[in-house]
Amino acid sequence: MDFCYIATHGFAIRMLIQTNLLGKLVEKGYDVGLITTDKNDSQLKEYAKLSGIHLLELPEGAKHQEYLYSRKYFLEDIDENIALKEKHVKSLKKRSRNPWRIVRPYIYYSFYRLNKVFPLIRKLFLSVERNIILKDSATTSFLRGLNVGTLVATYPVTIIEGKLLNSAQKLNIKSVIHLLSWDNITCKGRFPSLADKYIAWGDVMAQELKEYYNVSDRNIYKCGVPHFDIHAELRQAENKEDLITDLGLSNELPYIVFGMSSPYFAPKEIEIVEWLSEKIEKQYKNIQLIVRPHPQNMQGSMADKSWIGRLHKIDKNERTAVQFPRVLKSKIHWNMALSDMANLSKLIKNSILTMNSGSTFSFDAMMHYKKVVITSFDGDNDLSYWDSAKRLIDFPHLKKFESLESVEIVHSFDELEEQIKNISVDTDAIKRDLGVYVEDYEGNATERCVNILCNEI
Repeated sequence: MDFCYIATHGFAIRMLIQTNLLGKLVEKGYDVGLITTDKNDSQLKEYAKLSGIHLLELPEGAKHQEYLYSRKYFLEDIDENIALKEKHVKSLKKRSRNPWRIVRPYIYYSFYRLNKVFPLIRKLFLSVERNIILKDSATTSFLRGLNVGTLVATYPVTIIEGKLLNSAQKLNIKSVIHLLSWDNITCKGRFPSLADKYIAWGDVMAQELKEYYNVSDRNIYKCGVPHFDIHAELRQAENKEDLITDLGLSNELPYIVFGMSSPYFAPKEIEIVEWLSEKIEKQYKNIQLIVRPHPQNMQGSMADKSWIGRLHKIDKNERTAVQFPRVLKSKIHWNMALSDMANLSKLIKNSILTMNSGSTFSFDAMMHYKKVVITSFDGDNDLSYWDSAKRLIDFPHLKKFESLESVEIVHSFDELEEQIKNISVDTDAIKRDLGVYVEDYEGNATERCVNILCNEI
């Protein structure tokens, strides 16, 4: 097998098959495999049949839950990273019948403080991680049996992808990390295993690889975002989509799109959406609203199922519609139907303004040269910092984003309303900002990735 990708996350699946990256490698004459958590996923089975890739399932292994919980205290400066500090703060508030679950954040935080004085603690933890946790004979045997030329991880923060990368090093298999998302380096904690080469979105991600892992320029390839190619394709299309009328809205009126986040990140965002819908129904009768929930709103531990009923209620309003994401039934977390991203892209393409609380939806919007408004507040609620959407803008990846010309941060309903009253778009500024993060936003990212894998790595 020439290339074998690992995809343990539904969004990584989207990156690889939305614009047929894996199929294009097969068309070049390579033998290609995809290791995932559900080889019986119906969409993947169909894609494998059409593209000619081998579909493989990850070997069962220990989940190491305690190790995964504890590692940030030994390896990170959590007091200086809000994205990691919030995990500690929230664990202090969790209730449990297990006494250990109650006391462990205090104990591990003590180790974190000791680690600042005695760095040997960190070195010992890394030694245990490398020589015990990641040294997995079943994973090594699995990988040896595939006879892989190049192994490519997409979400290296997970333990299973870390184990596979570690086994690749032991077996002298060439390894690549093809990063899925813009927050993976700064907000998810240290990768358990590194790789020989790295495929990054663009300059920002490349700089972070150098800063956090001391990766040399010669081992980083900037290619853009493969699944964003669909945005470029639809952006350039001239026809206006019928999707708006399918949602029950008028093609004659302009509309705003709000891309929601999980209640975990923005617990009162549903109230902002409800306020927007009411404003548009009663006051701004020449504007419509389309709400796009995140998959985290629909399923998983970060969801609040009460939001679904509230979204259905505003969906009945005359000038508000909700486009629910098409999440597939699968063992793969957040695995989405291929048509879902096309529908999202069509929504954004003809919108006049986009809003969200700080997710990748911002880049989806910028790919269509749309202005991005970040809702950094909690409606009329006064939440503690660690529960508030306000904290998101302090996450390392969003802290950089805040300074961009084409991004507006609003902190109240009054400021949000001001954005609606005075909609203006500076396309040149959006292109400049987009270019800082995404190396290729003209629709060639997939081809760039394929060429890099075939000719440079």
